[in-house]
Formats: sequence, structure tokens, C-alpha cells
Amino acid sequence: MWLASIGVVLNLLATLGVQAQTADLPDSSGKMILTIVVLVWALSLLGLILIAAGKKKAGGILVIVGSIAFVPLGLVAMIGARNVMKAAKDDLAERRQLASTDGGAPPAA
Repeated sequence: MWLASIGVVLNLLATLGVQAQTADLPDSSGKMILTIVVLVWALSLLGLILIAAGKKKAGGILVIVGSIAFVPLGLVAMIGARNVMKAAKDDLAERRQLASTDGGAPPAA
């Protein structure tokens, strides 16, 4: 999760860079570009919040989709989100394997 978090922070820095670059553009086009970039970054932030809340697959997908606009810098968040989703998948497979060998009994506390 730490790699996805670092990636989302890097995407925020890219958003601030876009804001600095669009300051010289005419008002309508600069605001439109900045609005789109901020919304895409907010999407990746929402994904990071979902990952922290335990919804790893949905959160990972949102981080990946939100980071597409920031490629190549967004690759850091994309790789981190992919790792989180892979770990969740491996954990699920491990729990299923454990359940099938125990005969479906819940684990003892």
C-alpha cells in the first residue's frame, strides 16, 4: 500500500505542476484542464481511501484509472495498486485453500 500512497502523492505534485503551467493560459481553457486533472487525481485518492478501508480490488482499480492521466509518473501508483490487488487475490486463494483442507470449519480463535 505504501507504493500506491507514494504514487498518489506524486500525482498530486503533478497536479500542482499542471496548475502552475495552466496559470498562463486563457481562463476558460486553463480552468478546464485544471478541473479535469484535479478530478482524475481525486479519483485516485478515492481509490487509496477504499484500499485503506479494505476494498482492495475496487480501490486498486480506481487508483489505476486515476493514474492513467499522469503517465509516466502515474506508473508508481499503478504498480502499487497492482501489488495491493495481487496481495488481496493471493490472500483470498490462501484462505480458500485453508478452508478446503479444514473441511470448511472456521479457524479457531
